[in-house]
Amino acid sequence: MDYLKIYKEQYDHVFKRVISETKEELKKAKKNKKNFHTVFSKIIDKLYNKRNQFHEKFKSENLNSCLTLFENRHNEYDKNLPNEEVILLILSNEVLVEYEKLGHKKFNLFIKELAELKSITNTQIHLDNYSNYYELVFEQERYEYFYGKRFDKISFQNSDEYIEMLDFKYPEKRLKSNTSGILSISKNPEIDIASKKVKEDNIRGIIENEFDTKERAILIYLCNSRLKDMKLTEVIKVMLIVGSSDQFEIFNVKSASNSYLYKQVQKGYDVFKDNELEEKIANLKIKLNNRGLKGVEEELRIDFSKYLNRRK
Repeated sequence: MDYLKIYKEQYDHVFKRVISETKEELKKAKKNKKNFHTVFSKIIDKLYNKRNQFHEKFKSENLNSCLTLFENRHNEYDKNLPNEEVILLILSNEVLVEYEKLGHKKFNLFIKELAELKSITNTQIHLDNYSNYYELVFEQERYEYFYGKRFDKISFQNSDEYIEMLDFKYPEKRLKSNTSGILSISKNPEIDIASKKVKEDNIRGIIENEFDTKERAILIYLCNSRLKDMKLTEVIKVMLIVGSSDQFEIFNVKSASNSYLYKQVQKGYDVFKDNELEEKIANLKIKLNNRGLKGVEEELRIDFSKYLNRRK
């Protein structure tokens, strides 16, 4: 039985459906002059609720152990193997054995439900991470740029599509064309400094909104235990991400232990609930990769894997 084919076909089918439905919802909202953030939050919440329904279903059917095996597939097999090969191996071996051991008979159906859960999960995480990108798509009705997938090897802020839409939104910041149609670069140092300041303010705002307090708490926790293993450039980036927090009460409270951020850091990975922990960490890994923090992402993967092993 080609378990990988069953998984991929269902995953792709659900992905296309969710993306199509999301685009239609945004088009309708734009036509009715709705607020992007309100509509987009409802879309994210709906996907999150759908994920929870699958988790409850697997729990009620005593299939959580099968789900856990699948989620930990990259710890089981060589990390250099292609993702599809790892999926095929874990489904054909560990997950199938566990599924049959539990007395279940409809493995193909389970694979389809598993694929739907993962497709919805990954799409929801993607939409959440790319909210600034899709806000521009919504504003300018550039739905041909609504891919539903992350850009390969670059962050969306560096994509031609995002830069083009940003230029369109702020035409006063555009480089002016000369009469031959070739872009001319300003030689005015004041304009160059102003342009640099706009870019810095833009990335500052993006970073401030991209990482929440609990994610920053995880990064501080990670630095506290693995700082010496990180590259200096990545340490600086992490410090800037953490520093963009608005949690400054630690300077005012009599005891640091009364600070909200301190309490969150002290919890380590327990800052997230059990039923959302692995998805939240997966989400954070994607954000780190998007920001060029591959070394930090690797340290997070190692440390989180140790944490999971200690819990077994």
